[in-house]
Amino acid sequence: MLSRAITPDEVIAWSDPTPTSWIGESIALRNTIYPANTNISWDYAYQHRDEMDDRLKRGGIRIASYLNWLFEQSMSSASAGRKDMPRGTYQASVGVLLGGDGFYPILREDDGGQWRLDMPARYYHLLGRRVRVTGQRCDFGMVDANRIEEAWR
Repeated sequence: MLSRAITPDEVIAWSDPTPTSWIGESIALRNTIYPANTNISWDYAYQHRDEMDDRLKRGGIRIASYLNWLFEQSMSSASAGRKDMPRGTYQASVGVLLGGDGFYPILREDDGGQWRLDMPARYYHLLGRRVRVTGQRCDFGMVDANRIEEAWR
């Protein structure tokens, strides 16, 4: 599974939504792996499998980050204002904890805003429940949750 092959540090490092940084990496790699002979065999693909896998992993994280950035630009002003907080900002929110996209659970707040959560597995039993989440903003629309507890109305 791809999500198990990518570390949280790699997700953070590869989440820059600016394509110019990706292009620079691709140009540098292109100059080292493309042979002068244009007849590429299956052996060539196997010799460069690690590079291909790495580029696919980076591409997946980057397109997700870029799409998140695009969609955050269109969010309501109330919710978007909170997303502009710098990384490391303390965050406390209440909402419903959802399964998300399979990679990160989602906290859907009462006002319609939502946060992706990087959270320990010990909190997964709270999925589907109303919770209070505290942690630090660590990425675009993402909170590194260090405490999650059931929230009572």
